[in-house]
Amino acid sequence: MQESIVAVLVVACGIYAVWTFMPTSARNWLRRVVLRRPPQVADGCGACGGCATPHEPSRDAESEHVVRVVRR
Repeated sequence: MQESIVAVLVVACGIYAVWTFMPTSARNWLRRVVLRRPPQVADGCGACGGCATPHEPSRDAESEHVVRVVRR
């Protein structure tokens, strides 16, 4: 019984390691194959890729932030 539990844990860790180091394109392909979903087409907004209409970035004063880089 103990050996079977260890074997399941080793296989699960191996699958996790392969999934983690797999390139993103291969992961997306595997998701589509396993879940049988069509690929998503990005609409150009870059936020989520699933929007129906592209969004324009807001130019409000509230959305602009000043970033200062100080090198020592």
